[in-house]
Amino acid sequence: MSKKIKAGIVGVGKIAQTLYLPNLINHPDIKLKAICDIDDVNIDHVTKLYKINKVYRDYKEMIDKEDLDAVFVCTPNYLHAPITIYAASKGLHVMVEKPMAITMKEAKEMVKTAKKNKVILMVDQSQRFVPLHQKAKEIMDSGILGKVLSVRTTFGHAGPENWSPRGKWFFEKEKAGFGPLADLGVHKVDLVRYLTGLEVTEVAAFTSRLEKDWATVEDNAAIILKFNNEALGVVTANWITHGDESNDVILYCENGVLKINVEKNRRLFVELVKPVVSTLEIEVPPMVTNAQGGWKIPSIDNFIDAILGRAECLVPGEEGMKSLEIILAANISAETGKIVKLPLNE
Repeated sequence: MSKKIKAGIVGVGKIAQTLYLPNLINHPDIKLKAICDIDDVNIDHVTKLYKINKVYRDYKEMIDKEDLDAVFVCTPNYLHAPITIYAASKGLHVMVEKPMAITMKEAKEMVKTAKKNKVILMVDQSQRFVPLHQKAKEIMDSGILGKVLSVRTTFGHAGPENWSPRGKWFFEKEKAGFGPLADLGVHKVDLVRYLTGLEVTEVAAFTSRLEKDWATVEDNAAIILKFNNEALGVVTANWITHGDESNDVILYCENGVLKINVEKNRRLFVELVKPVVSTLEIEVPPMVTNAQGGWKIPSIDNFIDAILGRAECLVPGEEGMKSLEIILAANISAETGKIVKLPLNE
């Protein structure tokens, strides 16, 4: 039997309650030793549900007092960097929610600290691990579709208030940094990078606030990407989708088209025009949403396997930083009305 990873979690709000805690508690290679939060309602709910005795309200105190190997960071976005940097500086492996930070300066310091202390820093860009996307990655890596020419992807729902009613911070720019740009858009820019192997060289974007009048962040965003092979892409991310959640990708390539989650009854299919005209439909499990809860998070498995030397970390800090940079560029473009070239000069 392998060694159990002694873990602590900082932030036990809705995302932790719905996804992280059930996975951490039931993981065969994890011993959850302590939790940390400043919200009494969250603490009361979690301690009663999971019979957790070690509770802290200061993450530094938890990290200093507990004998930990790893920390999971599930706090509002503005706290991701300071918690990660402190934990890594103490020699702890860190898995942090996306977006990894709200500035490039923060992200670079997170990566630097992890490298200096020889610990794993993983960003939970969870869409890479969805079975649907893993199969799509296999298809793209096979080369059957040829060069990527154009990309279209959308992620939209009615807003976090519908699945996390107490998560007021999502709508506060000082705490969140962004609205759906980073809540949802960072998932899709990261996924497109992962599926295609391409990097973004230029970004243009528009944002607006159409329904969330109380918010200080956008609720609607559209991003245009230029890739390093001259392909173009469009990413839309919003909190104004009423009805079924939109969560899809289309990759237009020289030999055909790959469609992911575009149609309910055909979750993954390929339309080829070369070498022969054909349509290939692949059976894969459906995607799940945060609102459903309780589903297994493969990214946690990958993080633990990486710590134990059984696998490479699929989303190291450097990867999370590249996807964050695209979102930061989009935000700059939306604010200035200018095309922004990467890398950013920060």
